[in-house]
Amino acid sequence: MVLSADFFERILKTLKTDASSSDKRAAKRIGIRAQVRITRFNGKIPEPAERVWTRDISESGIGILCPKTMKIGQYFVLELPREEDEPVRIVCQAKRRQVIEKELCVIGAAFQSPLDSTTAANTVTNVAEAAKDTAEPPKDAADEAETIQRIKSAILS
Repeated sequence: MVLSADFFERILKTLKTDASSSDKRAAKRIGIRAQVRITRFNGKIPEPAERVWTRDISESGIGILCPKTMKIGQYFVLELPREEDEPVRIVCQAKRRQVIEKELCVIGAAFQSPLDSTTAANTVTNVAEAAKDTAEPPKDAADEAETIQRIKSAILS
């Protein structure tokens, strides 16, 4: 049996989460540990895909443990594995960073846009081209919306 998305969402809303009573986040987080792949961008250049560990997930973002730091505002493509199907690919943007040790940091990232599986072969190239220089975060909501639209346009064209 596979749960419907609506039923699964209702179950998640009733589960106890990792959030503390002082947590002021808009979306509840669910602690989850799994290896996933991310592809970072150094300007327009995609870096080799790397495996990272998830820490938690919510309806609007994900927490990951990375072996190297990431700049706030940097875009990356997250690949979530699925059984017997292509992974789900999502463009994410780093919103929070906490360095734990020299080679370990926690990144809090917001989901920006899902990627269509039919464009998987060109995903990295298209996102790198659309994101341009991701080292600097968008200046305001209009800039962020424009960046997301460039990514979508490049991927879906």
